[in-house]
Amino acid sequence: MLDFPAHNDHITLTPAVALALSPTSRNYGLLWSVAPYAEQLQGEPWELSLTGQRQEQNTATSPVDHSLKLTFSTLF
Repeated sequence: MLDFPAHNDHITLTPAVALALSPTSRNYGLLWSVAPYAEQLQGEPWELSLTGQRQEQNTATSPVDHSLKLTFSTLF
């Protein structure tokens, strides 16, 4: 996984790409997450992520499904 330090090395930005292909469908996804930089962590760890996804069937009459998900998590 590729992490990018940001905001004077206080947070880490992590991008991700997903691709799933099958004989009957295709699924594409993009993810961005933000978390405290591990070496600068002074409190409880947390993460904020945004995921976008597109799923389509190989038939012309099937609708395309889009989703957008925002997640916040903490670890105790």
